[in-house]
Amino acid sequence: MKSLNILHVEDEPNHRLLVDTMLSISSLDYTLEAAETRKEALEKLDKVAEEATRPYDVVLLDANLESQDKDGSDGRTIVMHMQRLGLTARVIGVSAERMTEYGIPVDYDLGKQRLSEVADVIEELMSERA
Repeated sequence: MKSLNILHVEDEPNHRLLVDTMLSISSLDYTLEAAETRKEALEKLDKVAEEATRPYDVVLLDANLESQDKDGSDGRTIVMHMQRLGLTARVIGVSAERMTEYGIPVDYDLGKQRLSEVADVIEELMSERA
């Protein structure tokens, strides 16, 4: 499997650390970038699209970031933005809430309770694409 470019969109430092740890002990070859806010995630996606740099293979996405509404609008906005830009990264939901409850299309709805499985899920999704 090729080296993966992963964007982790998460506002909780402990959740970012857990994912980073789980990926670091896996056999995956990857580069990991983090975005703590919807604005930061959108900027990173824009940069990849505008500069035609190496696109993200995987986006680990929390549905609720800085939004006080907790209605999934952050995750929905990010996925819609990716679609508008023509980005084809596999999206894995890493929210406490089910992404499908918010109507957010994801390739896999992992949830926060199963973050320890993140590397296995990424390997499974990327092997399907190969």
